[in-house]
Amino acid sequence: KMQDGMPFCAVAQGGGLVLVSARWAGAAMKRTQGIFALKQADGSEAWKLDGDWGGVSCDGKHAYAVKKDDGKLYCLELKDGAAAWSFGVGGEARHSPALARGVCIVLTDGGALSAVEVDGKNAGKAARWQGSAAAPFTPQALVYSGVRMSCNKDVLDETQHTYRRWALAAAEGAGKNGALVVASGGMIQALDLKSGGQLW
Repeated sequence: KMQDGMPFCAVAQGGGLVLVSARWAGAAMKRTQGIFALKQADGSEAWKLDGDWGGVSCDGKHAYAVKKDDGKLYCLELKDGAAAWSFGVGGEARHSPALARGVCIVLTDGGALSAVEVDGKNAGKAARWQGSAAAPFTPQALVYSGVRMSCNKDVLDETQHTYRRWALAAAEGAGKNGALVVASGGMIQALDLKSGGQLW
């Protein structure tokens, strides 16, 4: 059972686990946050990583998430949550990374994009490409979308919901190399997964 009132940042599954990245930002309750790995079979906790993490993704072999403290993408072992490697992406990233064709693509809260190699000798050592996304959704858009449902100051603070200001998805079957689709404030754009070049 999770702590009452804890909002979920992201949920992913793979390797027999359900991975939940969650945080409580309010002052009325004890702060609890981290990545929780639950066994799919019975829901028991396999392991937990404390700290302030962004959304989590999983490819069935590893889990991937950015830690706020150091702005690094972490590749985590599914068996115990240990870090296999980490790679600096330049800032906090609330949105879950996208996984496709041997890269883990991170969109930071500042709009920076990094496609980090996850396979082969360059895994965790190099970015295949880097770029940027259009300006994020406005605070007004968050109000209209129903994100703000409480008068609690911490909940109303738009920075707590930056991860909701973007949409990020990988379409491996699109075009020759697959595409990364990014939706933000006033634009939807598709980028080539191999080069990061704009398709449309």
